[in-house]
Amino acid sequence: MGSEAVEKAFADIRAALAVLNAEVDGCGSEPFSAADPLAGLADGSPDILAGAREAEAGLAGLKARAAMKYADTAHTLAPPGMPVQAQEMAVAAEIGCVLALGPPARSCPYPTR
Repeated sequence: MGSEAVEKAFADIRAALAVLNAEVDGCGSEPFSAADPLAGLADGSPDILAGAREAEAGLAGLKARAAMKYADTAHTLAPPGMPVQAQEMAVAAEIGCVLALGPPARSCPYPTR
């Protein structure tokens, strides 16, 4: 996927998601409320929703920045004389494949350069 730091960051995100899912299931390391676990879960779930909203906004920003960096880099690496429209279509296809299908989409049938 990339550097060791990138791999670790995504592993940490996956671990955090597992913790949050356990909390939503009521199986977290400690209940939201020891006195009334069900009421505690009802009170804690909106907190998880609010945190998820914030995390989604951060991930959306990260995806936008990564897409722009890829587009800029692909433009720089494009052979001289390659039509701009063809470059834009190739970049859009590559980004679309990765976002829709995941990392194996690197073998997407659309040319990238």
